[in-house]
Amino acid sequence: MFPIGNYRWRSSTYQNTWGAQVPFNTYYYHRGEDLGAVPDRLPVLAVADATVRKSPEPGQPVDSNYVLLDVGHGVAVRYAHMNIDTIRPHIRPHQRLDRGSPIGLTGQTCDGSKSQHDDPHLHVDVFRGGSPISPYPMYLESYFRTYTDTVLAMAGGFGYTLTGHTYRLDGTRSVARPGTAIVDYEWHLHDGQVVHGPITNVVYGKPGYFAEELVVRTADGGEDRDAISVVVYEPTVRSDVPRGWVHYSPPRAIHPGTPVEFWSRLRDVVGTAIEFGDGTTADIAPNGGITHSYDRAGLYVATVHGVGLRGEHVSLKVRVRVES
Repeated sequence: MFPIGNYRWRSSTYQNTWGAQVPFNTYYYHRGEDLGAVPDRLPVLAVADATVRKSPEPGQPVDSNYVLLDVGHGVAVRYAHMNIDTIRPHIRPHQRLDRGSPIGLTGQTCDGSKSQHDDPHLHVDVFRGGSPISPYPMYLESYFRTYTDTVLAMAGGFGYTLTGHTYRLDGTRSVARPGTAIVDYEWHLHDGQVVHGPITNVVYGKPGYFAEELVVRTADGGEDRDAISVVVYEPTVRSDVPRGWVHYSPPRAIHPGTPVEFWSRLRDVVGTAIEFGDGTTADIAPNGGITHSYDRAGLYVATVHGVGLRGEHVSLKVRVRVES
């Protein structure tokens, strides 16, 4: 079972996979899976029948409030960053849990406090024989078993490059549900170009934070969209570029008229606005939120854009699916 209930893949621009370089952080490569989510909204679930091996004391946050489950066959699953007040009080060592049992809610706790204001997420590790292994294949398969999505566009998460250098956009990680196949890839680039095919190259003339959108379609009419956030640095200038993420809630069970809350968590950005993808636009604070309802079912891409403190281009995109 997928570890988060009512979740939709890439409903946040913050998502780190095994081996990814963690953005805007100390230089290191990620182990485990980070699944971005507005905190205290979505249930964290036991992925299998399990025994609790480790959990924080009720009401006493520590580190990232790790909960470690023994799922048998020498495999353990560890959850991190839930807020202490959402972890169920019976989640204690030696407690048996059934597959799908609620553990808590996705949160924002790190180093014992609710400090992940900009990048709230659930971190999930998998260990076999005590050694960490990539949970990505297991969670991709469990996602398709848990949810009905036909296809998942995978634009690449985050990318890094320098002005004047060629950056390769690669959508070949996109995956369709077993029984169907992806037949069309289309890149919608920040400069208005549309490029067909899973792979294309981009050269950036200026530094900034760019969203490059990928559209994939399947043989049976399925479609999904995703966007990679590409950070472009100026090689001769030592300075930070704008940074941050966009999240929305709820990620699933959105229907016409359902209020959808968008969170902007941008730093060193001014003049921010959001295009909801349905022809409407509104101002949004760089570190604020706004609620919007869609009138019709469909697949939308919401874009938050602004300007960096040195005039840099800034845009981030999230896909929103509105069901009939």
